[in-house]
Amino acid sequence: MERLFGFASFQEGQEVAVRRILRGDSTLVILPTGSGKSLCYQLPAYILSRLTRGITLVITPLLSLMKDQLNNLPPGLVGACLNSYQNVCSTIVFFFFLSFPFLFFSFYFISCLDFLSFFWQ
Repeated sequence: MERLFGFASFQEGQEVAVRRILRGDSTLVILPTGSGKSLCYQLPAYILSRLTRGITLVITPLLSLMKDQLNNLPPGLVGACLNSYQNVCSTIVFFFFLSFPFLFFSFYFISCLDFLSFFWQ
């Protein structure tokens, strides 16, 4: 964790969340701004991407937040984003062709049944 993320230990709530996610438990993490929520999905996604070909879907409410989270992934972690300014089909093909472990998308895509059904197949 320290080598990839720069942290020697977890902050309050992070370790519990990471362990739950790695066990496959549904997990909701509510923490204040700046308390390390990103690590709660990035670390399990990194570990799981090394074991399987799974992906981590990250829903963000703001395009600027999506861009910031994507641009600030730790070295060695890559991702793509889908938002209302992009062509969904071409981005999904690009995403899977390059095997990104992270896909950031906006709330808009939650309402797109074709998008969601693509991941549940």
